[in-house]
Amino acid sequence: MKIYLAGKITGDENYRKKFRKQEERLREEGHIVLNPASLPEGLRREEYMQICVAMMSVADCVAFIPDWEESRGAQVEYAWCKYVGKPMMGLQGGGRSVKKICERCGKAKEMLSWERLCFSCAKEESIEKVVADIRSGEVTSTFAKDDVICPWCGYTYGADLPGYADWPEFFEDGEHGMFCDECGKPFTLTVNVRYSYDTERAEDEDE
Repeated sequence: MKIYLAGKITGDENYRKKFRKQEERLREEGHIVLNPASLPEGLRREEYMQICVAMMSVADCVAFIPDWEESRGAQVEYAWCKYVGKPMMGLQGGGRSVKKICERCGKAKEMLSWERLCFSCAKEESIEKVVADIRSGEVTSTFAKDDVICPWCGYTYGADLPGYADWPEFFEDGEHGMFCDECGKPFTLTVNVRYSYDTERAEDEDE
């Protein structure tokens, strides 16, 4: 799994050692670690954030070092993860996330110590808030990783996302003019497609 490390950097003289320790532990478990503490010094704050968001985007999960709440940057990263639905876990010494009862579904799930909802329920609650903000007029545009949300009425194409044959626009990179199935109003859908490639050796017929 590709894991991005989030934690306090500014104001911590030993941040590189702290991040490296967590990186080594995760690598021993077989993970690929994206470590922002390995970035060179001298960049502007906004440049660091641009790079870190790109690293989080390709990561499968974001792991938070215990002191993350003392970092403004890590707080932004946490908010970004919640917004886009990126899986998260907490790093506590040699441990990880803890098993807690989700306040919404009532099931025991792996969560960070301060969280009250599991990943699925947190995502549902986040979408419900966006829909409520749309209907109240506070929000006129949306961003989501797995869902297409009408910016007029809040109708959400999520788990029931149509197949390619029905709505090819949902899967083709670029901007597309759309009409909501629910309210019939027009909106612009921007699709950002990313690719990754895996290879493995096949048997060499000449050997």
